[in-house]
Amino acid sequence: MHTKETLATLENDLDVHEQAMNDMLEDLQADAQDADFSDHALNEHDFNRNRKELFDFTVWKQETEKHYEKLEKAGEQLRTYEQLKNQVIDFQKRIADVNQEMDKSRQEEKDWLQIFENDKQEKLSEIYQWTKQFDFFRVEEAILQGTARKMDVLYEKIHMRIFADLSFKSTRIFKCESMNRLPTKKVS
Repeated sequence: MHTKETLATLENDLDVHEQAMNDMLEDLQADAQDADFSDHALNEHDFNRNRKELFDFTVWKQETEKHYEKLEKAGEQLRTYEQLKNQVIDFQKRIADVNQEMDKSRQEEKDWLQIFENDKQEKLSEIYQWTKQFDFFRVEEAILQGTARKMDVLYEKIHMRIFADLSFKSTRIFKCESMNRLPTKKVS
């Protein structure tokens, strides 16, 4: 009777171990599917075919390690990609800021040009009104036209000075931003 009990206990232990092994195989299969480890099915098939014998897991383990290394490399590439993507986004923001500053400078230039143009027209109008008001001072049309040309030159010099200052400011901003270029990393 003792032998029957021992045999029943051993069969029960064997069933428990078989179930545990089947559960482990299912877990491995799910993990392999999640990790896209295509060699798992072949290794599992070899294991099931030789289940009653001593099975050598060396090849299965090597293939698993090789696949794990590929996953690690892919993970590193994804991290690098995300880092570069974030750097590109930051760089694009800086470019947008510089462009906004340049647009602001251009608008300032237009505003100043309009102020000077209005001032120039006002001064020319005052000169013509003065000549009409005091028509006993004979001012020839050629002199008035020369005065208008000289005022154009004067205002053009002022315009060029302001434009140079605004251009210098925009260029300085752009150069400062350009010095903070994106670091790049070659993705292999």
